[in-house]
Amino acid sequence: MNWFDNENFWHLFYDWMFPRDSFALADKQVNDIINITGVAGGAVLDLCCGPGRHSVPLGKKGFRVTGVDLQPRLLDKAREYADRENVTLELVREDMLTFRRPDAFELVISMFSSFGYFNNPEEDFRVLENAYTSLTPGGMLLMDVRGKEIHAMADNHTFSQKMPNGDLICHRSDVNDGWTRSTAEWIYIQGQNAHRFEMSVNLYSGAELKALFERAGFSNVRIYGDLTEIPYNRDAKRLVALGTKA
Repeated sequence: MNWFDNENFWHLFYDWMFPRDSFALADKQVNDIINITGVAGGAVLDLCCGPGRHSVPLGKKGFRVTGVDLQPRLLDKAREYADRENVTLELVREDMLTFRRPDAFELVISMFSSFGYFNNPEEDFRVLENAYTSLTPGGMLLMDVRGKEIHAMADNHTFSQKMPNGDLICHRSDVNDGWTRSTAEWIYIQGQNAHRFEMSVNLYSGAELKALFERAGFSNVRIYGDLTEIPYNRDAKRLVALGTKA
């Protein structure tokens, strides 16, 4: 079973991966998304939407939002969040490898390192092809990942954190396959019980991700260090790619 199909993984790590303040941060990020793309309305696809952190704020701003995710628990969380905020979302359980809706969206977003988890990098390319097909002419794809350069500059590849309930989370990551892939070990410790999960992700540099966008057909591809359009340099915390459907 893959980690993202494992209900227990999301049960154990949900509060750590999606803390309350990350939802408040997403409100600001949505404003940044609108500013960086120039897309102020219409239909938007939130690819791997998770618990709706960005879907709901986009819906509150009047966008027609479709959120796609493979994990039922996260879609349930997104539905609960939307209901609390009185926002209407279309939530679809489907794999990003197969979801495509031709010429349907003015904007596609992929946030919070939701890209690169397939064993075959050609499947990553298929995701970009699906996004390109799903966009209207002139529509834009915005992707936020942790770039290869950021992995290279990181000092801390192992950390632990104690949760408010006393449980302990340990995380260890390494790079392999000639700096093309990162593997992470996640351990959740509850008293005497430890739950271990392993995941891996394809690593892309800024230049590599730009080239992949262009191969998928995107034009005017731009690379930034975050959603506020800072340069992608040694001070960058994220890798943000933005491309336009011709």
